[in-house]
Amino acid sequence: MINHFERFSQTDRRDFANVATGNLHAAMAAVGGSTEVELDERLPGLDALRVGLILLGIPFHAALPFADGALGLIHADRSSEVVAVVVVLLRTLRMPAFFLVAGFFAARLLAKRPADVWLRDRFVRLVIPFVVALVTIVPLQRAITGAYRDATGILVGAPQPSFHHLWFLAILFAFCLFVVTARPLLDSAIDAVAARAVRLFGRHTTGFGFLVLVAVAILWELAIKAFFDAEIPPDARLAGTMRLAAVYLPWYLFGYAIGRVPGAMARFAEPSSSTLVLAATFLAFDLAVAGVPNLESFSTLHLAAWTGSAWYVARIAVAATARLGFTSAPLFRRLGDWTMPIYLLHHPWTLAIALLLLPTHWPAEVQFALVTILATAATFASCAVVDRAPLLAILLNGRRLPPLPFGARRTVPVEVTT
Repeated sequence: MINHFERFSQTDRRDFANVATGNLHAAMAAVGGSTEVELDERLPGLDALRVGLILLGIPFHAALPFADGALGLIHADRSSEVVAVVVVLLRTLRMPAFFLVAGFFAARLLAKRPADVWLRDRFVRLVIPFVVALVTIVPLQRAITGAYRDATGILVGAPQPSFHHLWFLAILFAFCLFVVTARPLLDSAIDAVAARAVRLFGRHTTGFGFLVLVAVAILWELAIKAFFDAEIPPDARLAGTMRLAAVYLPWYLFGYAIGRVPGAMARFAEPSSSTLVLAATFLAFDLAVAGVPNLESFSTLHLAAWTGSAWYVARIAVAATARLGFTSAPLFRRLGDWTMPIYLLHHPWTLAIALLLLPTHWPAEVQFALVTILATAATFASCAVVDRAPLLAILLNGRRLPPLPFGARRTVPVEVTT
Protein backbone atom coordinates (compact mmCIF):
# COMPACT_ATOMS: atom_id res chain seq x y z
CA MET A 1 0.00 0.00 0.00
CA ILE A 2 1.10 3.53 -0.70
CA ASN A 3 2.18 5.39 2.40
CA HIS A 4 1.83 9.17 2.16
CA PHE A 5 4.76 9.61 4.49
CA GLU A 6 7.11 8.16 1.88
CA ARG A 7 6.69 11.46 0.05
CA PHE A 8 8.29 13.20 3.02
CA SER A 9 11.91 13.81 2.05
CA GLN A 10 14.24 13.58 5.03
CA THR A 11 16.59 16.01 3.26
CA ASP A 12 13.94 18.63 2.65
CA ARG A 13 14.83 21.24 5.29
CA ARG A 14 11.88 23.40 4.45
CA ASP A 15 9.39 20.69 5.33
CA PHE A 16 11.20 19.86 8.55
CA ALA A 17 11.22 23.56 9.41
CA ASN A 18 7.46 23.59 9.10
CA VAL A 19 7.23 20.77 11.62
CA ALA A 20 9.80 22.24 13.98
CA THR A 21 8.05 25.60 14.06
CA GLY A 22 4.67 24.00 14.69
CA ASN A 23 3.16 24.81 11.28
CA LEU A 24 0.95 21.76 11.38
CA HIS A 25 -0.97 22.34 8.17
CA ALA A 26 2.22 22.88 6.17
CA ALA A 27 3.75 19.79 7.74
CA MET A 28 0.76 17.68 6.83
CA ALA A 29 0.83 19.01 3.27
CA ALA A 30 4.46 17.95 3.09
CA VAL A 31 3.54 14.35 3.84
CA GLY A 32 0.69 14.24 1.36
CA GLY A 33 -2.21 15.28 3.55
CA SER A 34 -4.76 17.86 2.59
CA THR A 35 -4.41 21.28 4.16
CA GLU A 36 -8.17 21.41 4.65
CA VAL A 37 -10.64 19.07 6.22
CA GLU A 38 -13.05 18.34 3.39
CA LEU A 39 -16.18 18.72 5.43
CA ASP A 40 -18.60 18.09 2.59
CA GLU A 41 -17.08 14.75 1.68
CA ARG A 42 -19.59 11.95 2.26
CA LEU A 43 -16.98 9.46 3.52
CA PRO A 44 -19.00 6.44 2.42
CA GLY A 45 -16.43 4.02 3.80
CA LEU A 46 -16.86 5.29 7.34
CA ASP A 47 -20.62 5.30 6.87
CA ALA A 48 -20.30 1.65 5.86
CA LEU A 49 -18.25 0.88 8.94
CA ARG A 50 -20.73 2.68 11.19
CA VAL A 51 -23.69 0.73 9.79
CA GLY A 52 -21.76 -2.54 9.89
CA LEU A 53 -20.81 -2.08 13.53
CA ILE A 54 -24.44 -1.40 14.45
CA LEU A 55 -25.59 -4.53 12.60
CA LEU A 56 -22.91 -6.65 14.27
CA GLY A 57 -24.64 -5.92 17.56
CA ILE A 58 -27.31 -8.45 16.56
CA PRO A 59 -25.03 -11.52 16.29
CA PHE A 60 -23.05 -10.28 19.30
CA HIS A 61 -26.08 -10.22 21.60
CA ALA A 62 -27.44 -13.39 19.99
CA ALA A 63 -24.20 -15.15 20.92
CA LEU A 64 -24.06 -14.10 24.57
CA PRO A 65 -26.48 -16.74 25.93
CA PHE A 66 -24.36 -19.50 24.40
CA ALA A 67 -20.89 -18.36 25.55
CA ASP A 68 -19.69 -19.40 28.99
CA GLY A 69 -19.14 -16.45 31.30
CA ALA A 70 -20.53 -13.86 28.89
CA LEU A 71 -22.19 -10.79 30.33
CA GLY A 72 -25.80 -11.25 29.22
CA LEU A 73 -29.33 -11.15 30.54
CA ILE A 74 -29.81 -14.89 29.94
CA HIS A 75 -27.65 -17.98 29.87
CA ALA A 76 -28.52 -21.15 27.98
CA ASP A 77 -27.94 -24.56 29.53
CA ARG A 78 -25.58 -25.35 26.65
CA SER A 79 -22.61 -23.44 25.28
CA SER A 80 -20.31 -23.49 22.31
CA GLU A 81 -16.64 -22.66 21.91
CA VAL A 82 -17.35 -21.50 18.36
CA VAL A 83 -19.95 -19.04 19.59
CA ALA A 84 -17.57 -17.91 22.34
CA VAL A 85 -15.01 -17.03 19.66
CA VAL A 86 -17.69 -14.94 17.92
CA VAL A 87 -18.21 -13.06 21.18
CA VAL A 88 -14.48 -12.42 21.57
CA LEU A 89 -14.05 -11.22 17.98
CA LEU A 90 -17.06 -8.91 18.01
CA ARG A 91 -16.21 -7.59 21.46
CA THR A 92 -12.78 -6.65 20.11
CA LEU A 93 -14.09 -4.93 16.97
CA ARG A 94 -17.45 -3.29 17.68
CA MET A 95 -17.31 -0.70 20.41
CA PRO A 96 -13.68 0.47 20.06
CA ALA A 97 -14.14 1.09 16.34
CA PHE A 98 -17.52 2.72 16.90
CA PHE A 99 -16.18 5.21 19.45
CA LEU A 100 -13.28 6.00 17.12
CA VAL A 101 -15.66 6.75 14.24
CA ALA A 102 -17.92 8.76 16.57
CA GLY A 103 -15.00 10.93 17.66
CA PHE A 104 -13.94 11.46 14.05
CA PHE A 105 -17.37 12.68 12.98
CA ALA A 106 -17.60 14.87 16.09
CA ALA A 107 -14.47 16.75 14.99
CA ARG A 108 -15.75 17.14 11.43
CA LEU A 109 -19.16 18.41 12.47
CA LEU A 110 -17.75 20.79 15.08
CA ALA A 111 -15.51 22.27 12.41
CA LYS A 112 -18.48 23.42 10.35
CA ARG A 113 -21.09 24.43 12.93
CA PRO A 114 -21.24 26.21 16.30
CA ALA A 115 -20.65 24.00 19.32
CA ASP A 116 -24.01 24.82 20.90
CA VAL A 117 -25.86 23.87 17.70
CA TRP A 118 -23.96 20.58 17.48
CA LEU A 119 -24.55 19.78 21.15
CA ARG A 120 -28.26 20.54 20.83
CA ASP A 121 -28.41 18.16 17.88
CA ARG A 122 -26.58 15.51 19.92
CA PHE A 123 -29.15 15.94 22.68
CA VAL A 124 -32.03 15.33 20.28
CA ARG A 125 -30.28 12.44 18.52
CA LEU A 126 -28.94 10.69 21.62
CA VAL A 127 -30.68 11.75 24.81
CA ILE A 128 -34.30 11.65 23.65
CA PRO A 129 -34.06 8.06 22.28
CA PHE A 130 -32.06 7.10 25.39
CA VAL A 131 -34.73 8.36 27.80
CA VAL A 132 -37.59 6.88 25.78
CA ALA A 133 -35.87 3.49 25.59
CA LEU A 134 -34.94 3.62 29.28
CA VAL A 135 -38.59 3.93 30.31
CA THR A 136 -40.01 1.54 27.70
CA ILE A 137 -37.52 -0.99 26.32
CA VAL A 138 -35.56 -1.69 29.52
CA PRO A 139 -38.72 -2.39 31.61
CA LEU A 140 -39.99 -4.55 28.74
CA GLN A 141 -36.79 -6.60 28.81
CA ARG A 142 -37.07 -7.03 32.57
CA ALA A 143 -40.68 -8.12 32.23
CA ILE A 144 -39.79 -10.67 29.55
CA THR A 145 -36.97 -12.21 31.54
CA GLY A 146 -39.00 -12.12 34.76
CA ALA A 147 -41.97 -13.87 33.16
CA TYR A 148 -39.71 -16.53 31.70
CA ARG A 149 -37.98 -17.09 35.03
CA ASP A 150 -41.30 -17.44 36.82
CA ALA A 151 -42.64 -19.85 34.21
CA THR A 152 -39.59 -22.10 33.88
CA GLY A 153 -37.36 -21.46 36.87
CA ILE A 154 -34.28 -22.00 34.69
CA LEU A 155 -33.26 -18.45 33.80
CA VAL A 156 -29.81 -17.46 35.03
CA GLY A 157 -28.89 -13.86 34.34
CA ALA A 158 -25.75 -11.80 34.81
CA PRO A 159 -25.30 -8.36 36.35
CA GLN A 160 -25.73 -5.65 33.72
CA PRO A 161 -24.07 -2.26 33.32
CA SER A 162 -26.24 0.66 34.31
CA PHE A 163 -28.90 1.34 31.67
CA HIS A 164 -28.46 -2.17 30.18
CA HIS A 165 -27.51 -1.95 26.49
CA LEU A 166 -28.27 1.78 26.50
CA TRP A 167 -25.00 2.54 28.31
CA PHE A 168 -23.42 3.42 24.96
CA LEU A 169 -25.76 6.37 24.41
CA ALA A 170 -25.16 7.74 27.91
CA ILE A 171 -21.39 7.53 27.52
CA LEU A 172 -21.41 8.95 24.00
CA PHE A 173 -23.35 12.02 25.08
CA ALA A 174 -21.01 12.44 28.06
CA PHE A 175 -18.08 12.41 25.62
CA CYS A 176 -19.85 15.05 23.52
CA LEU A 177 -20.21 17.26 26.59
CA PHE A 178 -16.55 16.74 27.44
CA VAL A 179 -15.35 17.64 23.96
CA VAL A 180 -17.41 20.85 23.84
CA THR A 181 -16.33 21.88 27.34
CA ALA A 182 -12.64 21.16 26.85
CA ARG A 183 -12.47 22.00 23.15
CA PRO A 184 -10.00 24.94 23.25
CA LEU A 185 -7.52 23.04 25.40
CA LEU A 186 -8.15 19.79 23.55
CA ASP A 187 -7.60 21.29 20.10
CA SER A 188 -4.38 23.01 21.18
CA ALA A 189 -3.07 19.79 22.67
CA ILE A 190 -3.94 17.81 19.53
CA ASP A 191 -2.16 20.31 17.27
CA ALA A 192 0.94 20.27 19.46
CA VAL A 193 1.07 16.49 19.78
CA ALA A 194 0.47 15.94 16.05
CA ALA A 195 3.29 18.30 15.07
CA ARG A 196 5.69 16.68 17.52
CA ALA A 197 4.69 13.20 16.35
CA VAL A 198 5.66 14.08 12.78
CA ARG A 199 8.94 15.53 13.98
CA LEU A 200 9.80 12.56 16.23
CA PHE A 201 8.72 9.71 13.98
CA GLY A 202 9.08 11.23 10.51
CA ARG A 203 7.77 8.98 7.81
CA HIS A 204 7.29 6.16 10.33
CA THR A 205 4.41 7.95 12.06
CA THR A 206 1.84 5.52 10.69
CA GLY A 207 3.81 2.48 11.86
CA PHE A 208 6.09 2.99 14.82
CA GLY A 209 4.13 5.99 16.04
CA PHE A 210 0.93 3.94 16.09
CA LEU A 211 2.70 1.19 18.02
CA VAL A 212 3.70 3.80 20.61
CA LEU A 213 0.07 4.93 20.78
CA VAL A 214 -1.08 1.35 21.36
CA ALA A 215 1.50 0.89 24.12
CA VAL A 216 0.27 4.04 25.85
CA ALA A 217 -3.33 2.86 25.47
CA ILE A 218 -2.47 -0.48 27.08
CA LEU A 219 -0.91 1.33 30.05
CA TRP A 220 -4.05 3.49 30.33
CA GLU A 221 -6.35 0.47 30.37
CA LEU A 222 -4.22 -1.30 32.97
CA ALA A 223 -4.27 1.82 35.13
CA ILE A 224 -8.06 2.01 34.83
CA LYS A 225 -8.35 -1.64 35.86
CA ALA A 226 -6.06 -1.13 38.87
CA PHE A 227 -8.00 1.94 40.00
CA PHE A 228 -11.45 0.41 39.74
CA ASP A 229 -10.36 -2.90 41.26
CA ALA A 230 -8.83 -1.11 44.24
CA GLU A 231 -11.03 1.95 44.76
CA ILE A 232 -14.51 1.35 43.34
CA PRO A 233 -16.76 -1.36 44.81
CA PRO A 234 -18.07 -3.55 41.98
CA ASP A 235 -21.64 -3.09 43.19
CA ALA A 236 -21.35 0.71 43.41
CA ARG A 237 -24.08 2.59 41.56
CA LEU A 238 -22.99 3.42 37.97
CA ALA A 239 -19.62 1.71 38.57
CA GLY A 240 -19.93 -0.39 35.42
CA THR A 241 -20.86 2.58 33.25
CA MET A 242 -18.07 4.74 34.68
CA ARG A 243 -15.56 2.00 33.99
CA LEU A 244 -16.75 1.58 30.44
CA ALA A 245 -16.49 5.35 29.91
CA ALA A 246 -12.88 5.33 31.10
CA VAL A 247 -12.09 2.32 28.92
CA TYR A 248 -13.47 3.78 25.69
CA LEU A 249 -12.45 7.42 26.14
CA PRO A 250 -9.06 6.98 24.34
CA TRP A 251 -10.77 5.70 21.19
CA TYR A 252 -13.17 8.62 21.08
CA LEU A 253 -10.41 11.17 21.64
CA PHE A 254 -8.19 9.55 19.02
CA GLY A 255 -11.04 9.61 16.52
CA TYR A 256 -11.57 13.28 17.36
CA ALA A 257 -7.86 13.95 16.84
CA ILE A 258 -7.66 12.32 13.42
CA GLY A 259 -10.83 14.16 12.45
CA ARG A 260 -9.17 17.45 13.35
CA VAL A 261 -5.67 16.92 11.92
CA PRO A 262 -5.64 17.43 8.13
CA GLY A 263 -5.02 14.21 6.22
CA ALA A 264 -4.76 12.07 9.34
CA MET A 265 -7.66 9.78 8.46
CA ALA A 266 -6.21 9.11 5.01
CA ARG A 267 -2.94 7.97 6.57
CA PHE A 268 -4.70 6.03 9.31
CA ALA A 269 -6.61 4.14 6.59
CA GLU A 270 -3.37 3.02 4.90
CA PRO A 271 -1.88 0.41 7.24
CA SER A 272 1.42 -1.18 6.33
CA SER A 273 2.13 -4.91 6.17
CA SER A 274 3.63 -4.70 9.65
CA THR A 275 0.30 -3.37 10.91
CA LEU A 276 -1.44 -6.46 9.55
CA VAL A 277 1.12 -8.72 11.22
CA LEU A 278 0.77 -6.95 14.57
CA ALA A 279 -3.03 -7.04 14.33
CA ALA A 280 -2.97 -10.80 13.72
CA THR A 281 -0.50 -11.28 16.58
CA PHE A 282 -2.51 -9.29 19.10
CA LEU A 283 -5.76 -10.93 18.01
CA ALA A 284 -4.31 -14.42 18.28
CA PHE A 285 -2.99 -13.53 21.73
CA ASP A 286 -6.42 -12.17 22.68
CA LEU A 287 -8.12 -15.41 21.63
CA ALA A 288 -5.47 -17.53 23.36
CA VAL A 289 -5.82 -15.87 26.75
CA ALA A 290 -9.58 -15.20 26.56
CA GLY A 291 -11.31 -16.53 29.62
CA VAL A 292 -14.52 -14.94 30.81
CA PRO A 293 -15.49 -12.80 27.81
CA ASN A 294 -16.64 -9.66 29.59
CA LEU A 295 -14.56 -6.58 30.11
CA GLU A 296 -15.00 -6.28 33.86
CA SER A 297 -13.51 -9.75 34.47
CA PHE A 298 -10.39 -9.42 32.33
CA SER A 299 -7.08 -10.43 33.80
CA THR A 300 -4.17 -8.03 33.38
CA LEU A 301 -2.73 -10.13 30.56
CA HIS A 302 -6.05 -10.44 28.80
CA LEU A 303 -6.75 -6.72 29.07
CA ALA A 304 -3.39 -5.92 27.47
CA ALA A 305 -4.07 -8.38 24.64
CA TRP A 306 -7.60 -7.07 24.09
CA THR A 307 -6.47 -3.43 24.01
CA GLY A 308 -3.72 -4.07 21.47
CA SER A 309 -5.92 -6.19 19.22
CA ALA A 310 -8.81 -3.70 19.43
CA TRP A 311 -6.64 -0.80 18.26
CA TYR A 312 -5.14 -2.70 15.35
CA VAL A 313 -8.40 -4.36 14.31
CA ALA A 314 -10.14 -0.96 14.36
CA ARG A 315 -7.48 0.44 12.07
CA ILE A 316 -7.80 -2.44 9.62
CA ALA A 317 -11.60 -2.14 9.68
CA VAL A 318 -11.35 1.56 8.80
CA ALA A 319 -8.87 0.79 6.02
CA ALA A 320 -11.03 -1.98 4.58
CA THR A 321 -14.30 -0.05 4.55
CA ALA A 322 -12.63 3.10 3.19
CA ARG A 323 -12.34 1.27 -0.13
CA LEU A 324 -15.98 0.24 -0.39
CA GLY A 325 -17.98 1.70 -3.24
CA PHE A 326 -21.50 0.30 -2.82
CA THR A 327 -22.68 2.62 -0.08
CA SER A 328 -24.87 4.78 -2.33
CA ALA A 329 -27.30 1.87 -2.81
CA PRO A 330 -30.82 2.72 -1.56
CA LEU A 331 -30.91 -0.26 0.82
CA PHE A 332 -27.61 0.74 2.39
CA ARG A 333 -28.71 4.35 2.78
CA ARG A 334 -31.90 3.15 4.42
CA LEU A 335 -29.85 1.12 6.90
CA GLY A 336 -27.79 4.23 7.55
CA ASP A 337 -30.99 6.09 8.42
CA TRP A 338 -32.03 3.25 10.73
CA THR A 339 -28.89 2.96 12.84
CA MET A 340 -30.47 4.38 16.00
CA PRO A 341 -33.67 2.28 15.99
CA ILE A 342 -31.62 -0.80 15.05
CA TYR A 343 -29.44 -0.17 18.07
CA LEU A 344 -32.41 0.33 20.39
CA LEU A 345 -34.72 -2.42 19.12
CA HIS A 346 -32.43 -5.32 18.26
CA HIS A 347 -31.75 -6.13 21.91
CA PRO A 348 -35.32 -6.89 23.06
CA TRP A 349 -35.94 -8.88 19.88
CA THR A 350 -32.75 -10.88 20.39
CA LEU A 351 -33.70 -11.52 24.00
CA ALA A 352 -37.26 -12.60 23.25
CA ILE A 353 -36.30 -14.92 20.38
CA ALA A 354 -33.46 -16.49 22.38
CA LEU A 355 -35.88 -17.21 25.24
CA LEU A 356 -38.30 -18.89 22.83
CA LEU A 357 -35.56 -21.16 21.53
CA LEU A 358 -33.93 -22.03 24.86
CA PRO A 359 -36.29 -24.96 25.64
CA THR A 360 -35.33 -26.70 22.39
CA HIS A 361 -32.56 -29.27 22.33
CA TRP A 362 -30.87 -27.94 19.22
CA PRO A 363 -27.11 -27.36 19.27
CA ALA A 364 -25.95 -23.98 20.54
CA GLU A 365 -24.55 -23.05 17.12
CA VAL A 366 -27.93 -23.68 15.47
CA GLN A 367 -29.78 -21.66 18.09
CA PHE A 368 -27.29 -18.81 17.74
CA ALA A 369 -27.77 -18.73 13.95
CA LEU A 370 -31.56 -18.79 14.25
CA VAL A 371 -31.62 -16.04 16.86
CA THR A 372 -29.40 -13.89 14.65
CA ILE A 373 -31.52 -14.37 11.52
CA LEU A 374 -34.91 -13.98 13.18
CA ALA A 375 -33.85 -11.01 15.32
CA THR A 376 -32.44 -9.27 12.25
CA ALA A 377 -35.71 -9.72 10.36
CA ALA A 378 -37.80 -8.57 13.32
CA THR A 379 -35.57 -5.55 13.92
CA PHE A 380 -35.75 -4.46 10.28
CA ALA A 381 -39.53 -4.80 10.31
CA SER A 382 -39.71 -2.69 13.47
CA CYS A 383 -37.49 -0.03 11.92
CA ALA A 384 -39.77 0.14 8.90
CA VAL A 385 -42.67 0.88 11.24
CA VAL A 386 -40.65 3.56 13.05
CA ASP A 387 -39.67 5.10 9.72
CA ARG A 388 -43.32 5.60 8.78
CA ALA A 389 -44.65 6.86 12.11
CA PRO A 390 -43.73 10.52 12.77
CA LEU A 391 -43.94 10.26 16.55
CA LEU A 392 -41.92 7.05 16.74
CA ALA A 393 -39.33 8.51 14.38
CA ILE A 394 -38.82 11.42 16.76
CA LEU A 395 -38.81 9.32 19.93
CA LEU A 396 -36.71 6.39 18.72
CA ASN A 397 -34.65 7.98 15.96
CA GLY A 398 -34.28 11.55 17.18
CA ARG A 399 -35.65 12.99 13.93
CA ARG A 400 -38.42 12.74 11.41
CA LEU A 401 -37.41 11.12 8.13
CA PRO A 402 -39.82 11.09 5.19
CA PRO A 403 -40.41 7.54 3.95
CA LEU A 404 -37.88 6.62 1.28
CA PRO A 405 -39.10 4.00 -1.21
CA PHE A 406 -36.50 1.46 -2.18
CA GLY A 407 -34.95 2.60 -5.42
CA ALA A 408 -35.22 6.29 -4.49
CA ARG A 409 -32.36 8.42 -3.21
CA ARG A 410 -32.33 11.33 -0.80
CA THR A 411 -31.20 14.60 -2.31
CA VAL A 412 -29.90 15.86 1.05
CA PRO A 413 -27.40 13.62 2.88
CA VAL A 414 -28.64 12.45 6.27
CA GLU A 415 -26.29 13.36 9.08
CA VAL A 416 -24.51 10.47 10.76
CA THR A 417 -25.84 9.04 13.98
CA THR A 418 -22.50 9.27 15.71
